[in-house]
Amino acid sequence: MRMKKTVLRLVCDVVIVAALLLVCDVACGVVASRWLRYFHNRDSVSCIERASYVLGYCDEEIILIGSSRCAHGLESQVLEDSLRTHHLDYKVYNAGYHNRGAVESACFLDAILDRYTPKAIVMEYYDYMFQCGDDSLLAANFVKFAPIGKHNRYLRKGMNQVSHYGVGSLVKIHSGVYRIKQTLVEGMGSVDIRGGYEPIGGVMPSDVLAPDGFSLHGKPLQPIQREVDAMRHIIQRCKAKGVLLIFVIAPYFQPDACQSFLPSLACSEGVMCVDYYNTDFFNAHPELFRDRSHVNHNGAHRFTSQLFTSIWPSIAKVANGE
Repeated sequence: MRMKKTVLRLVCDVVIVAALLLVCDVACGVVASRWLRYFHNRDSVSCIERASYVLGYCDEEIILIGSSRCAHGLESQVLEDSLRTHHLDYKVYNAGYHNRGAVESACFLDAILDRYTPKAIVMEYYDYMFQCGDDSLLAANFVKFAPIGKHNRYLRKGMNQVSHYGVGSLVKIHSGVYRIKQTLVEGMGSVDIRGGYEPIGGVMPSDVLAPDGFSLHGKPLQPIQREVDAMRHIIQRCKAKGVLLIFVIAPYFQPDACQSFLPSLACSEGVMCVDYYNTDFFNAHPELFRDRSHVNHNGAHRFTSQLFTSIWPSIAKVANGE
């Protein structure tokens, strides 16, 4: 009998402690979310800070979006400086974030285009992501941005998108719990960067060649239809708003194959696609890579410079009103 009471008391104590921790966690998160509404810095690497800035405050003429290959691979300042050499004073913001698929990107771009119309959007993407529609990852990304209270329309639309595939209720439940790590810690993660670009250092060892993580190994691409539909939505939305959309495929060191689905989709939709995935120049320079799929800071400088040369004629037409 005494043992039973002891166990019961222990269980009650554990429940009470867990409840108190949860209450404290939510309280800290809510306070942080209110703070983060006004915490926007163009030159910050914090994903929440950057999302808050681009969704609610940025007015740059050119927006860069995509995965970590965009965040680490495209230098906003290099593009701005290159534009100035052509007497065009456009501002550029890098809103790249890891593993942002087409569905999330569509919600993200809708929120941006509802607020203002940039001159151009450069979207980094690649074939492999068309078949990587991970519901749990998609849900986690939307929950992560829940503290941006002022811009919950983006979050709500994202949750509605996910809900069509069976995990919306899970997102809605957890979107009210603001985790400390996602608010306080990451909200304070600012470093000295420019225009959202997040530089990374390090050099990939030339004698170590990891397997090609994005290779289909000879198998045909099996795109998830919702990702393809979302990409077409992005294309049509940009056309409707008169925004120049440019797809770019970032460099990959000595890949096993080339990209074909995205270039083909872009061609059929009349959208420019610049493919650096498998090029002789980057394949010959391992010192420009941090790992096989990410260029380092030196590589980003070369990649951005080459990209500007490719896209400048299109941007010049937009600037001239053509």
